[in-house]
Formats: sequence, C-alpha cells, structure tokens
Amino acid sequence: MRDATHYRMPPDNREFDPETPLPLRPVLLHIEGLRLSGMPHALGDPTELLARLPQPDDAPTEAARTYAYVSDDRWVCDCPWCSGATLTSRDDPRFLCPYCLNAAAGYKFVEVVWPDDDEQAEAERLLLRRAPLNRHWMPATVPEDVATFPSQTVDELSVENVENGVES
Repeated sequence: MRDATHYRMPPDNREFDPETPLPLRPVLLHIEGLRLSGMPHALGDPTELLARLPQPDDAPTEAARTYAYVSDDRWVCDCPWCSGATLTSRDDPRFLCPYCLNAAAGYKFVEVVWPDDDEQAEAERLLLRRAPLNRHWMPATVPEDVATFPSQTVDELSVENVENGVES
C-alpha cells in the first residue's frame, strides 16, 4: 500500500520566478509532482520532458489554436488533442496542456483565441449577476466543432438571464 507522501503534490501557492509564463505553471507543477513521487509521465521521464518544453519567450505555433470560454466561473480552454482543459488568462494568451504537453505540436505553445474586449466585458458583467456555479459561457465565435457546449452571443446570454429571473 502506498503511503500519503506518494500522492503529495507541490502546493498550488508555490512561488514561481516572475518570468515563468502563466501557461507553464500548471505544467511545471504536474511534472514536478510526478518527479517527486517517482511516477512516470505517459510521454516519458519527467526530467527529460522539462527539456522539451517551450522557452518562456517562445511564440505560439500556428499548427493549432484553442478558444477561451467560461466554465464554472473560470476562463478556461481545451486542449486541441487530448481534451484536457486548463485555466487561461488574457495576460498570456498561450496554451500548454499539462497532460499531453502539446506533443502533437512539437511541445510548442498554442494560441488562445479570446472574444473581443467589449464582448468579454459584457459577458462577464452578465455572468457576475448569476450564482457562481451557473457562470458558463461559450462565445459564439468558438467554432461549432470545438465547442464543448452550445455557444451563445452576449444578447442570448442576456435573454437567458431574464428567462431565469436574473437581473440583466
């Protein structure tokens, strides 16, 4: 039987070098946790994987893109290859999957496509009126073949609020 230390991961509030890009942080935590536990990653030895990761200032590849959407009150995006999902930020619109490491794109960052600023601001205003567990929004700009639930315009989001008794 494995003891409790086998499952211990580095704490989420771990200090990172300020130069570490946001998309690399969950990946580094995941790989470091595997290394510390002695568990292998599906793609190989964790130490070797670190050498394959993109450098902090690398531009995203044009091989694929992913799209930002709101799920459970958080901006997230999905991996184009393995269906993994992770938090995302407009501050660094690049994506690196903590599960498959974007291996299909040569371990390179992928661009995160965001709704335009006005659309994002209005959607966030409407969503903040809802209970946190009801804050979901797939922008209408997300292609239908990659959307994980039906997409909506901001106007449709407003109508949905009214239909459910939420002030718009």
